[in-house]
Amino acid sequence: MLLCMAVSVFAQKSVLFDFAASGDGLPTAATTEETYTYNGYEFTMQNCKYSEGYNGGANYLMVYQVGKGAKIDGYVTLPSFDFKIGSITVLTGSSASTNVDVALCNGDEVIETKKLNAKSAEFTWTITGDNIGTRYTLKVANAYNAQFQEIIITEASSSGTLSFKEDGDINFGIGLDGIQTRILEVLTDGLSNEVNVAVSGNGFSADVTTLPATGGNINVTFTSDAAGVSNGTITITSGSLTTTANLVGTTAAHRGSLNDPFDTADVIALNNIVGETEYWVSGVVAGSAANNGELAEETTYSNLALGTAAPYIPVQLPKGDIRSAINPYDNPDMIGKTVWVKGQLLTYFLSAGVKNVSDYSLDGINSALTAIEDVQAVGIRAYAANGYIKTTGENETVSVYNVTGKLIATGVAGRDIKVANKGIYIVKVGNKATKVVVR
Repeated sequence: MLLCMAVSVFAQKSVLFDFAASGDGLPTAATTEETYTYNGYEFTMQNCKYSEGYNGGANYLMVYQVGKGAKIDGYVTLPSFDFKIGSITVLTGSSASTNVDVALCNGDEVIETKKLNAKSAEFTWTITGDNIGTRYTLKVANAYNAQFQEIIITEASSSGTLSFKEDGDINFGIGLDGIQTRILEVLTDGLSNEVNVAVSGNGFSADVTTLPATGGNINVTFTSDAAGVSNGTITITSGSLTTTANLVGTTAAHRGSLNDPFDTADVIALNNIVGETEYWVSGVVAGSAANNGELAEETTYSNLALGTAAPYIPVQLPKGDIRSAINPYDNPDMIGKTVWVKGQLLTYFLSAGVKNVSDYSLDGINSALTAIEDVQAVGIRAYAANGYIKTTGENETVSVYNVTGKLIATGVAGRDIKVANKGIYIVKVGNKATKVVVR
């Protein structure tokens, strides 16, 4: 079987290293830096080993960090070639981690770090300004394992190069009536013409129609007032070179606000594509989380799972008041109740989840840690005086919550309520709420 090939397509060479087909000459156990000859090419490797595919999957070269405290990096330094390199592509393994960071380096210089967030998928680093004979290194930059089924080296085009820095589809995720802007970096090398930019698709737009021949950034914006998936394209052209990327915009059925929180279906649809924005998510507490959207056999204090059927949404609970108030281990009465949490929509327990929770609510009205400027205290008045919370109203029930969302006192409108400590309180009179500061 041909393991390494060099072909000419429009005078452009490509070299394939197919680790899935053979590992002859590769290490079978991790070692410190050593040189290996694979199919006639010289590699330098550290903390690499050739492994058989998991559960019948393709074989691969595994690269990883080892050690506790001071980590020893795993890396593959690629051979030198008699042509300028335009790109380096890796095909990940079928059981690879989707959290591994791999840095492409030229010596000690990090050119670009990519998160290999998909299994059996290709990820490409585009190289500009290459010199013939340069040896590049693929280095694992965090504590997860990389699996390479293939490494493909492609020669730089003689007519120049034009590409997006990001691989694959460009994904957007928003709440209903939301808006999201992503910065797309355009990489060029050896171009003599400016770059034309064209965007198509409902809800997508770009802030520029041209870029200089040296490349630059495009701000692409997606907005939508209807739930579902929108598709579009962005095309960049310079002379005879054209590159196109798919635009995929997912709009949730809710806004992700306290008054209109995301449900479990929204979280699944938007997982990992909304960026660092925090949203409100609401659901029924079913217990604690296990991997892949399942429930744990026993509850724990560090997380909870939302939903009424699998896949459940795992929610990471930070140490402190939020965890103390709503974790299902210390608060078994939370199971079966609806809770609101505010956090980032990120993978947790190998499934769509909520992490970095900064706030919660038990009734969808009172935000535990965030001031409720959007809730109008119509028809009531609440204020603090001499360590008391005073209210006016028509004998409605008064509930006083501290900043963790814990109910600390109740009363009747028009009667003073004593609080033990200074601080911020949420005062609910009837079905209206306001914030009161006791000084």
